[in-house]
Amino acid sequence: MESFKFINLNKAKILFKENVKLENTEKFKFFKYNVNFKSKIFCIALFSILYLIYLFKFKYTRIFPNLSLAKVYESNKINSAEKIIKESFEIQKDFCNNPNKYFNKQYENMIKLTDFRFKNIFYQLFVYKKGDNHMSNFIMRTKGYDINEMTNFYDILEHYRKEKNILNKKDVYMLDLGGNLGVYPSYFGRLGYTVISFEASPRNYYLLKKNYCQINRNAENIIIINRGVSNYEGICNYYTQITGLGNGMLKCDENRESFDNAGFHWIKTFEVPIIKLSNFIPYFSKKNLALIKLDIEGSEALVMKDAIDLIKKYHIPYIYSEFSTNMINEHGNNPREYIKLFTDNGYKVNKKGFLSKKFIPPDKVSPGNLYFTYFGK
Repeated sequence: MESFKFINLNKAKILFKENVKLENTEKFKFFKYNVNFKSKIFCIALFSILYLIYLFKFKYTRIFPNLSLAKVYESNKINSAEKIIKESFEIQKDFCNNPNKYFNKQYENMIKLTDFRFKNIFYQLFVYKKGDNHMSNFIMRTKGYDINEMTNFYDILEHYRKEKNILNKKDVYMLDLGGNLGVYPSYFGRLGYTVISFEASPRNYYLLKKNYCQINRNAENIIIINRGVSNYEGICNYYTQITGLGNGMLKCDENRESFDNAGFHWIKTFEVPIIKLSNFIPYFSKKNLALIKLDIEGSEALVMKDAIDLIKKYHIPYIYSEFSTNMINEHGNNPREYIKLFTDNGYKVNKKGFLSKKFIPPDKVSPGNLYFTYFGK
């Protein structure tokens, strides 16, 4: 009897071990099955994605040459730019036709009409009554603006039009980054060129629209866009010179209430929408963009670092830039590297004008107004 129990006990142990082994084997098989199943799904998905990329890049783009990732991305930029331009034009046109809808008593109390003339063209321009030391006071005192700068812009737009054999001035484009009072869209738009002007300050934007209605009501060749320009899209702080109503600086990377730079005290005044120039350049790929003017209080280097590849790609021939070392430093950029950004990409620089041959080596450029001409590489 005892022997029988012992034998059964041994059998039970053997059976128990076999059952445990069998159970572990079944679990392993189930685990192995799951792993294999997930791996197969992953491999199928990965292969499908790679195959679609292959078809898109190497097969379909041969059948449809306009179909490519770069072209789709560029097309989106063009559509976005067109939408902003169209909306901006409708707003400024509505501003002229329904002035009471946009009337701002505070801004109206800041501005006044004054005479303006250049090259035998006379009209009236809205300026600030006081506070804008650089532009408003100069215009009120002289009834004009920087003769050298205005002449250079006039000469190069005419030179470009004749060189390209363009009959209609409206087909020649100028980008005005930092519209301020609207001297350039008012004058060159009046001559018939197409001027697209970016201005971040709501106060300046109001004044720009007043000038548009005063001089070129409903003219389709002038577009005023209430956005700042930087290397960033979103909302940024806008700081105003305490002594200069029209002068402002964008600061997207900090939130100080005020700071001092270049001998001026700047205070936070507005929050403003920002776009990237690189998102607008493709819009001009099939248009005659002759001139880009940058006067945006130190953001020039941020804008150009982001946009230089596209500007070079489309051979934008003439770029005018304010060059303030203090303000460029304020935005964390090196002024010398800003100049080399142009000269390393086929531009030559001088301080006389676009048609001048008195070029300056990059390391010899001093602060002031700079003219860059593209010669290619």
